[in-house]
Amino acid sequence: MTQQQNPNDPWNSGFPSAPTSDPRAPFGATPYPGTDISDFAPKKSRLPAIISIVAIVFAVLIVVAGTIYSSLPKPAPTATATPSMKPEPAPSGKGVPFQAGEASGFWEELDHKWTDDSVRVQLRVAITSGSTELDFYAFSHASSKTFNPVRNPEDRFRHPVKLNTNEVAVGWVEFKVPREPVTLVMASDSAQVSGILIDP
Repeated sequence: MTQQQNPNDPWNSGFPSAPTSDPRAPFGATPYPGTDISDFAPKKSRLPAIISIVAIVFAVLIVVAGTIYSSLPKPAPTATATPSMKPEPAPSGKGVPFQAGEASGFWEELDHKWTDDSVRVQLRVAITSGSTELDFYAFSHASSKTFNPVRNPEDRFRHPVKLNTNEVAVGWVEFKVPREPVTLVMASDSAQVSGILIDP
């Protein structure tokens, strides 16, 4: 005899019927459908693809901008005015530059006169910057001796000469030396600065 369910019974309302087991399934088998492990894999992000596209577009824009810039006409260079400088004394063609401490300039032999036992040399000395005190002596190539100037009152360079910027001194200096090749040496503060060969 089948028992009918009472529709007014609270135990029979709102609850679904339990799933019916398959009588052919092994004992303890779950009647629910199986689950694939791929269902738990994280969803693939599209961010790397977006970044790649943006980088490609940016690179293309750089190439296009460089091509346009290189094709533009270049402006003509403007002439730059050179600041005027105070004219400096210029040598007559045989000037020898020198540096004496903080001073610089040039000097040259203008003329020389030999006797049997002496030589007189006319010099031109110009200072282009700074100030210094210069002295002169002669060096004999044959004897390797040095000779000081003769104290001739008429000679400009018989004593040390002090010169300042843009000053020029022209004068004579005499040495008692045998008639042979000598080097006229310029010195400053007892140090050799420059030399000029004087041939007989």
